[in-house]
Amino acid sequence: MQKRYQLHVTGVVQAVGFRPFVFKLAAQHSLSGWVSNGSDGVRIEVQGPESRLKNFSQAIRQSSPRLARIDQLTCRQIPPVHEKGFRIEPSQDRSAHHPVIGPDAAVCPACRHELFDPDDRRFAHPFISCVDCGPRYTIIEAVPYDREKTSMKAFDPCPACLAEYTSPGDRRFHSQTNCCWDCGPKLSLYDNRRNSIRAQEPIQNVRRFLKAGKIVAIKGLGGFHLACDATNASAVAQLRRRKGRGHKPFALMVASLDQASQICQVDDRQAQLLNDPASPIVLLPRLLDSCVCDQVAPNNNYLGLMLPYTAIHHLLLLDSPPLVMTSGNIAEEAIIADNDQAFAKLSTIADYFLTHDRAIRYRCDDSVARIIDGQTQLLRRSRGYTPQLIDLPAKFPPILAVGGQMKNTICFLKDDKALLSQHLGDMDNPQAYEFFQQTLEHLGDLLSFEPAGVAHDLHPHYQTTEFAQAMSVPRKIPIQHHQAHIAGCLAAHQALDEQIIGLSFDGSGFGPDNCVWGGEVFLGRLPELRRVAHFDYLPLPGSELAVKEPWRMAVSYLKKAFGPDYRKLPLPLLEEFSSKLAGIDKLIDRRINSPLTSSCARLFDAVSSLLGLCHFNTFEGEAAITLEMAMTDCDSQPYPYTLGRDDRDCYLADFTPTIKAIVDELSQGLAPGLIAARFHRTIIQLCLDLVAALAADTGITKVVITGGVFQNNFLHCRLKRLLAQAGFDVYANSLTPPNDGGISLGQAVLAAMMLQSKDHK
Repeated sequence: MQKRYQLHVTGVVQAVGFRPFVFKLAAQHSLSGWVSNGSDGVRIEVQGPESRLKNFSQAIRQSSPRLARIDQLTCRQIPPVHEKGFRIEPSQDRSAHHPVIGPDAAVCPACRHELFDPDDRRFAHPFISCVDCGPRYTIIEAVPYDREKTSMKAFDPCPACLAEYTSPGDRRFHSQTNCCWDCGPKLSLYDNRRNSIRAQEPIQNVRRFLKAGKIVAIKGLGGFHLACDATNASAVAQLRRRKGRGHKPFALMVASLDQASQICQVDDRQAQLLNDPASPIVLLPRLLDSCVCDQVAPNNNYLGLMLPYTAIHHLLLLDSPPLVMTSGNIAEEAIIADNDQAFAKLSTIADYFLTHDRAIRYRCDDSVARIIDGQTQLLRRSRGYTPQLIDLPAKFPPILAVGGQMKNTICFLKDDKALLSQHLGDMDNPQAYEFFQQTLEHLGDLLSFEPAGVAHDLHPHYQTTEFAQAMSVPRKIPIQHHQAHIAGCLAAHQALDEQIIGLSFDGSGFGPDNCVWGGEVFLGRLPELRRVAHFDYLPLPGSELAVKEPWRMAVSYLKKAFGPDYRKLPLPLLEEFSSKLAGIDKLIDRRINSPLTSSCARLFDAVSSLLGLCHFNTFEGEAAITLEMAMTDCDSQPYPYTLGRDDRDCYLADFTPTIKAIVDELSQGLAPGLIAARFHRTIIQLCLDLVAALAADTGITKVVITGGVFQNNFLHCRLKRLLAQAGFDVYANSLTPPNDGGISLGQAVLAAMMLQSKDHK
C-alpha cells in the first residue's frame, strides 16, 4: 500500500549536496516524490511502501553528505498522489525563516585526484569542485542556495558540465559551483602596475616568481593572500617591512602533512585538524632545525600552518618550499577581496598579482585553531566555520549583538540557534569598521533578520556601541565585556543554567565603575553574575599608549611597589627609559590620561618588560607571548602575592610582593626564563586559591576560564588540569575564541535572557 511522507530538514543542508543526496537515496529505495531547497531548510515529499519510507528517513540521518549537519528532521504523513519518479523541484522562497548555508570547504580527495590526473578533463583546473567541496558562504548572494544566487551565475556551464549537473549518478549532480576549463572562472597574472603578463601557465610563472624571492598577491577563496618563500629570509623580511607587520607571526601554507612534519611537531589529532574540510591555520610547535627562516615568527615557539584548500593553492605548492600565506591587507585593515581594491592597496607590497574573475561576496580571513588538551580550540573563527550555527539549550527572542572593539564579530540569535559572523577586525580601523557595517547589512538581509533588541558593549565610545545606539531597534541592551566572555563560553557549551565561578582575564573591558577591567572573577547564574574578585587597580600611564608600550606598565607596577624611590633600583629597564620617567611620574601622580586598570594582560606586559623581553608591542599580545615563550623550569615555585578585600568586600589580588620578588631575583642575576615560569605559576596559584575560597563559601564546583589571557597555552592547560584534579568541572572556549572574537555570542545570550526575564515579570 502506497503512503506519502512530508519531511522538513533543517541544519546545514544547503550548499552541501543535500538535494542530490536525497535524489539518489530515493532512487535506491524506488520511491517517487520531490525535494526542494527553501530558505527554511530542505523540504521533501516522498511516496512508496511504508517500510521503504522508514528506511529512507533513517538513511537521511545516517548517511548524509560529509559537509551536512542535520539539526531537525520532522515527518508527517499526507495523502498519496499519482506521480512517477523522483525529481528536484525549483527552490522555494520562505523568507520568514532562517537559512543555514554551509561554509566554504577545502578541495575534497576526489577532486584532488582529478586535479593531478593528466587524463582527466579537469587536470590542473584551478577552480575544481563538486558537491563535497569548494566555495559556499563566500560566493552566496541570496537564499535559497542556487547557482543564480551566487557569483557563479556569471559563468554559463558548458554542455559537458551541464550534463554532469543533470546526471543523478554524477558526483557533480546539482553542484552549483560546477565548471571546467571551458566555462569556469579564469586566472590572470599582472605586475604591480597592473600590466598584464600573458602566459599560458600563470601558476607556473607565480611559482617561478616565488622561488626568485618575489612577493605575490594571490586571490583565493575569501580574499587575497600575500605570499613569499618562507625559507627565504630576505623575502620574508621584505614582506614584513612593506606590510608594516612588526614582529607578528606569519601563517604558512605547506604542500602536505609530510612537509608539515618536517618543520613542526604534528600528532594525530593535529593532523586531523589540518586535514579538516575547514582547513584552518593550526598552531604547532616548531622544530628548531626546520628550513623555515626565523623571520616568519620571531621569538615564538609555534608556527601557524595550513594545508592547501583550493586548487590554486595545490598547484602553487607543487615542488615548492613552505610559503608564507598571510592576509592581503595593510597592517590591521580588513582583508581585501576585490581586484580593483587589491591593486590600489597592495601594489606597494606585492611584486605580482594572481587574480581571477569570480567575485567574492563575503570576505573571510583564514580561521586559526589549535589542539589543547586533545580538543580543538578556535582562536579566530572565520573561513570554513562561518556560517555554521551554534546550538543553544533554550529558545530566545531574536537578538543582534554587535560585539566589541577588537577582533570584532557580530552575532544573530534566534530561537535555539546563534550565527556568529566571520572575523571582522579591529573597529578603530576605518576599513574594518566599514567591513563590519557591510557584513551586518548583508547577513541581516540574508537572514531576513528583525531583532527584538540589539546588544552592545558597556563602553559608551566604542564604534559598535555608537552604531547600536543609532539603530531603529526597540531595545538596546548594554552588556559588560567580561560577563559577555563568560556567557559566550557557557553558551557554546550549552550550559546556560549552571551556577559558576567565572575567571575572565584579558586586556581591557569597560567597568561600571569607569575603570578598565581585565582581571575579573564573577559568581552566579546567568544572567545574574556578581563580581566577587579582581586584580588590584593600577594607573595606566598614557592610556592606550601604555598598551602599545609595556615599559609604561612596568614603571607603574614598580612605582606602586617601591614608592617614589623606585628610580634608584638597579634595573636595565629604568636605565633605558630614564629620560622619560619624570613624565611618567607626572602622569601617574596627577592622574593625567592614566585611567585605573585591573587588567591581567597589563600585568603580563609589565613583567615581560621588567625582564627585558619586550618593551614595545608591535602587535596585540606580543609582550605576553614573548613572556610565555621565554619560560624554563615550568615546575618552579610561585611568587608571593596578597589576597585581601576591597571596599565592596570583593577579593582583591595585590601583586606588590610578586613585583618585589621579581626585582630581587633580577638583581641576583636569575635567568629571565626562570622568572617567567615562576610568574606563570603565580597566576595559576592565585586562580586556584580564589576558586577554592569561593567554592568553600558557596559550594559551587563549576568554573569558567575565558578571555584573551587564556590563549596562553601553559596557563590554560596547567590551570584546567589542576582545577580538574581538585574536583572542579571546567568550561573553556572551544567552538568560539577565548578572545574578543567570542563576546558577541555572550552579548546576544545575556541580552536575550535579560529580555525574557523582564517579559516574565
